[in-house]
Amino acid sequence: MIRLRRMHPPRKTRRRSGSALLLCTLAAAVLSMSAIAMLRSSKLAIARVDARRSAIQGRHIGDGLVQQAIAQLKSDANFEGEILATGTTLPTARVVVKRPSKEEAMLYVFLYEKSVYAAKEVSIDVKELTTKGKTTQPKTPKTKSK
Repeated sequence: MIRLRRMHPPRKTRRRSGSALLLCTLAAAVLSMSAIAMLRSSKLAIARVDARRSAIQGRHIGDGLVQQAIAQLKSDANFEGEILATGTTLPTARVVVKRPSKEEAMLYVFLYEKSVYAAKEVSIDVKELTTKGKTTQPKTPKTKSK
């Protein structure tokens, strides 16, 4: 009778048989962690760009509202009230014109509906606005000297 011997791997191989699985699992974990870190970084970069874009838009809308208020004060020096930003990306933006004195107007720009603090404050000398470009005395033509 022939007896077949079972072939057993050598002892060194038997001890190391689970290490390949452990190394593959560790490599997969490291790769997934680095992929998650890259995704998170790109999300943060996108959020930073969006915040910067909205800040720039708010600044431009605020400047436009100030210019609208100045134009309103040029046409009506006694104007006091609110001007809304219609047709913009911030439809709740507004400028409030207050008159602490006859010569001065304060412009307060609010970008959001329930804002308590103004995003921009500008003091305007109304007398300078109404007389700008106008002179009380006629100009005399300048003569060139030879």
